[in-house]
Amino acid sequence: MNATIDGTMDMISEMFDIKFRERSANIWHDDVKYFDFIRDGKTIAGIYLDLQTRETKRGGAWANEFSKHYIDANNQEHLAEGVVAANFPVAKDGNPSLLSINEVNTLLHEMGHAVHLLLSRVNEYDLGSFSVDWDVVEFPSQFLESFITNPDVLRRLGKHYKTGETIPDYLINRIIAADRFQKGLFLVRQLELGIFDLELYQKDSVTKQSVQD
Repeated sequence: MNATIDGTMDMISEMFDIKFRERSANIWHDDVKYFDFIRDGKTIAGIYLDLQTRETKRGGAWANEFSKHYIDANNQEHLAEGVVAANFPVAKDGNPSLLSINEVNTLLHEMGHAVHLLLSRVNEYDLGSFSVDWDVVEFPSQFLESFITNPDVLRRLGKHYKTGETIPDYLINRIIAADRFQKGLFLVRQLELGIFDLELYQKDSVTKQSVQD
């Protein structure tokens, strides 16, 4: 997990010209870490990472905003802060937390949400961060998530936890093949749902029976 976090941060740093700087902060559990987003030597945002599972934590993974970037009526700038949370395996028996490919994908997805929140320069509070339409909210997360099948990214993130050996090409090829499996069928299904929606919206009135027809 730690190596994957470091690799993900390095990738985000290169893509968006920022740096992560870990520092102490008020945290709610010892597993939580806090990082400043640094650009041109200036702190522009902050993020909490709470990634390991525990009994008191709800399931799943998510990214939330604690505060948005905005400028108030007194021309004072307020910086964004957020959290990325997940339920990754706990490090134990001297071994680190080991992530599956799906959990790596989850980390990239939620970090995409974090990038959206923390790099926003929108000055109006009601228009910033996740206030936009849902398709826009999901774009940065799925954009970053898409790199899970990039061979260079897989080599950067995929290291053996004992030897440090880079993930071999045959495993990279299997990951890409598994990701592509039935993608065409999925796309056709999405098109079918879209066409069905358009059919409904073109009708003057809709009833239960007309939907079935």
